[in-house]
Amino acid sequence: MPAKQTRQRVKPERLRGKVMPDRIPSSRLGGCWNAWFMSLIIILGGGDLASAQERTVVGRANVLLAKDVVLKDAAVCNTAKERPLSVWRELYLGRQRSMRCTDAAAAVEEFQRNSGTDLFNAVGSSPEAQKFSDEYEAACLIKFSAVSDPGGGYTGNRAHSNHLTYMSSPSEIERVKRSVGTLSKIGDRNNCSASLVNLPENKTGMLTAFHCLGQEFPADKPGLSKLGYTNGDVTFRSMSGAQLALSLDGDLTTLEYDAFYGDMVIAPVKAPDPGTYLPVADFAPDLWEPLLLMGVSPFLNARADAQTQIRKLPDLITISLEPYCNVTSRDAGGRLFYGCQTERSQSGGVITVLRDQKFYVVGVHTRGDNKNLESCSADATRSPNSGLSIIMRQKSGG
Repeated sequence: MPAKQTRQRVKPERLRGKVMPDRIPSSRLGGCWNAWFMSLIIILGGGDLASAQERTVVGRANVLLAKDVVLKDAAVCNTAKERPLSVWRELYLGRQRSMRCTDAAAAVEEFQRNSGTDLFNAVGSSPEAQKFSDEYEAACLIKFSAVSDPGGGYTGNRAHSNHLTYMSSPSEIERVKRSVGTLSKIGDRNNCSASLVNLPENKTGMLTAFHCLGQEFPADKPGLSKLGYTNGDVTFRSMSGAQLALSLDGDLTTLEYDAFYGDMVIAPVKAPDPGTYLPVADFAPDLWEPLLLMGVSPFLNARADAQTQIRKLPDLITISLEPYCNVTSRDAGGRLFYGCQTERSQSGGVITVLRDQKFYVVGVHTRGDNKNLESCSADATRSPNSGLSIIMRQKSGG
């Protein structure tokens, strides 16, 4: 008989190519993709069944919200002319790849306009849609599996100098695989991105965007949002194969948050081997520091569905290694601005930096909305994407 299962109760985009926000009309690439029913058994990274866990109830008073970890400090601003030479060099070297991606994204959008159908819905039956699909993937997406396998990687035009096996270490790559994954409603597939992070006192939390926990609605108070209802039973699944079953309590709907400055949550969970997940940085990333943003790609999900293929998560999660994926500014409210490419379903994606070959969590991608940098001067360089800058004042392990 299978091991006894228990459930933890937790309370608490657009096409790539033109470095652009990830919130787009539903006719564009993006969205949430239904597929197989996900197992509720907690599986360790090595594939062994975990022993039954005691039911854990996490009340709304226990979750970490933006007020607890979002960095509010003096604004860090810039202008384009202040970019360091190294940044200009990376932008120049990546120009051809960026242009190929822009062209591929434009071709997909034109196909969708002319055909009146979403590329994802047509990719399984239309040779033309399959062609555009192949070109978009080749030009725009960097699979985590391709840049983390010493024997793998891209060749030709897809070759990328920032191969993770050169930038980090095998143990750190395994840490990322244990930590980074997806959050899905039971019966749905990968509707948001999420990650496990180390918390103080040898505890573990699941980091994601707050709106990933349910259906977002405007709150009664102007400028705030709330969940009209939660997603109920959800599953976190990591790239290593671990699965964590969660139940979202209805009283999460009583929490109101600023959709731009407060759309994040860290829900304490009971995961095996605490202290072995991604640490939350106790520092803020520097201006122009390279970022690595990881999240599940709705595009790769849809292709796998259309081709009736069951693929491992490292083949469905992308990592932003673009030369413009760096810190361009941070406003006083804690919003982190960057040029990393994202798609819908990558809400909740973890934003990391690499220092001394170790990954540190410095933010979470929440939505592609971009507002004027009110904390910076009018000539500050605009960025097409943004998330929340988070910081852990206490040591969080790792």
